Amino acid sequence: MTDNSPSRKQWKDLYQKAAEFKKLKPWEWMWDKEMFAVGNPETGEVAYCTVMGRMGSFYGMAVYLGREGLGNFFDIQFDEISTDDPDSLYQQRLFMVSFEDREDIEDTDYNIIRKLGLRFRGKNGWPLFRSFRPHYMPWYLEKDEAKFLTMVLEQAIGVCKRLKQDPELLSPPGLGQIFLRIPEKTSDGLKWKDDWIDPWDDDEEEHLFESDGIGGSIPKEGNGSSGDEVSGSIQEEVNLRPGEVILSDSHYLNVIKQLMKLKPEKQGIWEVDYYFYPEAAQDEPDERPYFPAVITWADHETGEMIEIGLGEPRLWKSFFLETFHNAVIKTQHLPMIIQYENEELLPLLKLTTEIGVELDEVYELEVLGPAKEELLDFASEDNPILEALGLFMEDESIEKLLEMVTEDEELVALIQSGKVEAVLKNEKIQAFIKEELDIRDNSLDTEIRNVTRNMPAEISGEKDKTQQTFFQKDSDSEILKAGKSIYQFRIDLDGIRPPIWRRILIPGTCTMRDLHQAIQDVMGWEDYHLHQFMVADPISGQPITMENHDEETEIIEDWFTMETPHGMYIYDFGDNWEHIIKLEKITSLDADATYPQCIKGKMACPPEDCGGVGGYLEMLDILKDPEHEEYEETVEWLGEDFNPEKFDAKDVVFRDPDIKKDDI
Repeated sequence: MTDNSPSRKQWKDLYQKAAEFKKLKPWEWMWDKEMFAVGNPETGEVAYCTVMGRMGSFYGMAVYLGREGLGNFFDIQFDEISTDDPDSLYQQRLFMVSFEDREDIEDTDYNIIRKLGLRFRGKNGWPLFRSFRPHYMPWYLEKDEAKFLTMVLEQAIGVCKRLKQDPELLSPPGLGQIFLRIPEKTSDGLKWKDDWIDPWDDDEEEHLFESDGIGGSIPKEGNGSSGDEVSGSIQEEVNLRPGEVILSDSHYLNVIKQLMKLKPEKQGIWEVDYYFYPEAAQDEPDERPYFPAVITWADHETGEMIEIGLGEPRLWKSFFLETFHNAVIKTQHLPMIIQYENEELLPLLKLTTEIGVELDEVYELEVLGPAKEELLDFASEDNPILEALGLFMEDESIEKLLEMVTEDEELVALIQSGKVEAVLKNEKIQAFIKEELDIRDNSLDTEIRNVTRNMPAEISGEKDKTQQTFFQKDSDSEILKAGKSIYQFRIDLDGIRPPIWRRILIPGTCTMRDLHQAIQDVMGWEDYHLHQFMVADPISGQPITMENHDEETEIIEDWFTMETPHGMYIYDFGDNWEHIIKLEKITSLDADATYPQCIKGKMACPPEDCGGVGGYLEMLDILKDPEHEEYEETVEWLGEDFNPEKFDAKDVVFRDPDIKKDDI
């Protein structure tokens, strides 16, 4: 088998561009619906790109390939792809660039990174690349894919930077148009320019690329192929998808000639169906797993199965005729009529009309329809029994289940006879499953309640309910509220021990934007990234998220009291630094002082973009071990004078002018 994996240089170029893209963090100002396109200089195909991460849960970029990929994107957006439909499994055609935690990186990816001498660390700090093809499992990139994805990332970096400066960059001049970076081949190499493209306009798309001499004309939907050659009318009739293979004309003619030599009679009605089995198969350990294409033939009148073909998705059209040939050999006759339900079979079935077979499109196949449903119901990932077993595999429940089975002679006998389905339907097993799921439901309910205590109301869905929150109320405290009061806050960086904290003084009449700036200065952040306050509603005590634009007008003393002293400040949604804010006391204004002030604190602030709590703790471990392979690199990055235990309140410089007493 030919090795089609990227070269060392191709991998290194790709990872370096991904790291540059990650450092840019374009999701801080872009939404996934802000799409732009990049042309492939080799094939002329257009890739449609969306940046993901604005919601703070998944970071990366999806690169939808061609019209097929773009169509999948819109199908998802408009809920036209149902996750309940087995045929919808892995229909996507795209590249995915994501940034994961170390534990989410496969050994294969990690080994590539280590061999390249690259270093990544921290939460969402590890680049991961995957190729998606319809009816195949997501898999590692091939050479051409890595090369093009590197170009896409390079263009994406430029587009994202420009969009930050010009928010109208991607606003289309015409309905349905998408901003396009188009490559032009010159004597000095590739040069890129801006254009606009209507993805569904054949003439426009072809004109864009043919005028620049890029990789020939754009492949029309269904003209791509690999493997056996396709020529003449069969290629036009069959409407191949990229990567699909069909028999050559000569092979097809040989099949027809063999059938005609048999001089078979025509009798009866056959049904034919085609779909994909929802459980992945893999021919070799290093090959891409796939969902096998299934082709079935049945006798409509007797209900008997005649022939079943199973194979790799890209080959299904090539072995379709083989299954038909085998069915004729088995029965020693041709059907008079072939009934079909799936319209995708029609181009291939038309070939059988050349030997006098009639075609009949039906709404539902009487024999193969129920057979398909029964098979898919059992194989489906949504099967409740299989789903329950999947849950059990995660903890000690599987041990209890096995213990129960081995102690029951009836169940042991069923297993020994291979009747696993009968075991799962056994009353004892069903009772056990129900009990375990009830336990999980109760446990999950408790966990949800614990989690939502720390969530903003609009996220937790508890906006109109009273519940305990992490904004603790102190009913014995005295409410101090004065027009010229100084608020003493303690700011703790959550998740790190020994704790990193600061104590500040700031007038209660300052805005929440002033508090934001004070936290940035006192902690040592550079205000490179987005931030957000979560505060307590002064009336209900419920947590709410404050919009950034409100910070300019909202006053500290309106949101923090000794009755509602707690809040949270989140900085950099990628690294996700969470600061716990606690109002410790309210004091009188010192007429001779300037504010804000830092009066105390402990431990140095982590550096920007170090990967969050996990990444910083990993760096601290490396600093303790001069023999660590990443020690020198870490010291160089942090600076030789970096001391994680060093902090002096006198060194704090507030970047905004001091707030004088006359401003209060």
